[in-house]
Amino acid sequence: MVLTCFQCDDAACMRACPVEALVRDGDTGAVVLVAERCIRCGACEAACPFGHLVLHPRDHLPLKCDLCGGDPACAAFCPTRTLEYR
Repeated sequence: MVLTCFQCDDAACMRACPVEALVRDGDTGAVVLVAERCIRCGACEAACPFGHLVLHPRDHLPLKCDLCGGDPACAAFCPTRTLEYR
Protein backbone atom coordinates (compact mmCIF):
# COMPACT_ATOMS: atom_id res chain seq x y z
CA MET A 1 0.00 0.00 0.00
CA VAL A 2 1.36 3.39 -0.94
CA LEU A 3 0.92 6.19 1.57
CA THR A 4 1.46 9.76 0.50
CA CYS A 5 1.09 13.24 1.89
CA PHE A 6 -2.49 14.41 2.37
CA GLN A 7 -1.47 18.06 1.79
CA CYS A 8 -3.37 18.96 4.97
CA ASP A 9 -5.15 22.32 5.08
CA ASP A 10 -3.64 22.99 8.50
CA ALA A 11 -0.38 21.09 7.97
CA ALA A 12 1.31 20.12 11.22
CA CYS A 13 4.65 19.75 9.41
CA MET A 14 4.50 23.37 8.29
CA ARG A 15 3.58 24.61 11.76
CA ALA A 16 6.41 22.59 13.35
CA CYS A 17 9.15 23.92 11.09
CA PRO A 18 11.13 26.59 12.98
CA VAL A 19 12.57 28.12 9.79
CA GLU A 20 9.52 27.99 7.47
CA ALA A 21 11.23 25.54 5.11
CA LEU A 22 7.89 23.92 4.28
CA VAL A 23 5.58 26.25 2.39
CA ARG A 24 2.34 26.01 0.41
CA ASP A 25 2.78 26.11 -3.38
CA GLY A 26 0.41 28.77 -4.71
CA ASP A 27 -0.26 26.91 -7.95
CA THR A 28 -0.72 23.31 -6.79
CA GLY A 29 -1.64 23.77 -3.13
CA ALA A 30 1.01 21.22 -2.18
CA VAL A 31 3.24 21.61 0.84
CA VAL A 32 6.74 21.84 -0.63
CA LEU A 33 10.25 22.07 0.74
CA VAL A 34 12.51 25.09 0.34
CA ALA A 35 15.70 23.07 0.84
CA GLU A 36 17.94 26.12 1.34
CA ARG A 37 16.02 27.02 4.50
CA CYS A 38 15.92 23.53 6.01
CA ILE A 39 18.11 22.97 9.09
CA ARG A 40 17.40 19.20 9.12
CA CYS A 41 16.00 19.22 12.65
CA GLY A 42 13.33 16.57 12.03
CA ALA A 43 10.50 18.55 13.63
CA CYS A 44 8.37 18.14 10.50
CA GLU A 45 8.76 14.36 10.53
CA ALA A 46 7.82 14.18 14.19
CA ALA A 47 4.81 16.46 13.65
CA CYS A 48 3.14 14.54 10.81
CA PRO A 49 0.27 12.66 12.46
CA PHE A 50 0.10 10.21 9.56
CA GLY A 51 3.80 9.35 9.25
CA HIS A 52 3.81 10.38 5.60
CA LEU A 53 6.85 12.63 5.84
CA VAL A 54 10.25 11.04 6.42
CA LEU A 55 13.82 12.28 6.40
CA HIS A 56 16.17 11.11 3.68
CA PRO A 57 18.62 8.64 5.24
CA ARG A 58 21.73 10.40 3.86
CA ASP A 59 21.05 14.14 3.69
CA HIS A 60 18.24 14.25 6.30
CA LEU A 61 16.07 16.52 4.16
CA PRO A 62 12.33 15.90 4.38
CA LEU A 63 10.91 13.57 1.73
CA LYS A 64 7.24 14.09 0.94
CA CYS A 65 4.87 14.23 -1.98
CA ASP A 66 4.95 17.59 -3.75
CA LEU A 67 2.35 16.62 -6.41
CA CYS A 68 5.14 16.59 -9.03
CA GLY A 69 4.56 20.27 -9.73
CA GLY A 70 0.88 19.71 -10.55
CA ASP A 71 1.26 16.60 -12.71
CA PRO A 72 1.58 13.72 -10.21
CA ALA A 73 3.33 10.73 -11.72
CA CYS A 74 1.44 8.30 -9.48
CA ALA A 75 -1.89 9.38 -11.01
CA ALA A 76 -0.50 9.30 -14.54
CA PHE A 77 0.80 5.75 -14.15
CA CYS A 78 -2.09 4.24 -12.15
CA PRO A 79 -3.30 1.37 -14.39
CA THR A 80 -6.82 1.33 -12.94
CA ARG A 81 -7.20 5.13 -12.74
CA THR A 82 -7.95 4.76 -9.04
CA LEU A 83 -5.64 7.70 -8.41
CA GLU A 84 -6.54 10.99 -10.01
CA TYR A 85 -5.47 14.58 -9.56
CA ARG A 86 -8.20 17.22 -9.42
